[in-house]
Amino acid sequence: MLVEITELYGNVLGLPTGGREGVSQWHSVSEQGATGMSGEQSVVVTGVSTGIGWGSCKVLLAKGFTVFGSVRRKVDADRLQSEFGDAFIPLIMDVTDKQAVEQAAARVSAGLGSATLTGLVNNAGVAVPGPLLHLPLEEYMNVILLQV
Repeated sequence: MLVEITELYGNVLGLPTGGREGVSQWHSVSEQGATGMSGEQSVVVTGVSTGIGWGSCKVLLAKGFTVFGSVRRKVDADRLQSEFGDAFIPLIMDVTDKQAVEQAAARVSAGLGSATLTGLVNNAGVAVPGPLLHLPLEEYMNVILLQV
């Protein structure tokens, strides 16, 4: 499964960079239950409205994971809940809003119960249109800080 994600989207999960062999090695450890969880595995994916976040959700859900996915708008949460079903749990938050992130973390914790979170796909980000040369430094730093 993780091999599929990296093949589709590159190394977005911070997997080993030793090529396919490294990813497969990590994947086989995960499949053996090295997460400490019995049964169901859950992942938080940020920025799931479109693109890589949406695609990561789709692959993870198809492999049986429960996905807590962050979006900024309720309309996106409703659309994805309908599209992905009960194994997708929307988290409505802006990742730059500390209080919203804390509330989402509490929701994830409550949803997990005594289970352990298997992973985090920290995908949320912003794109600022226009040439970098003309971007105000403060706006550029906000983009960098969010992406890192």
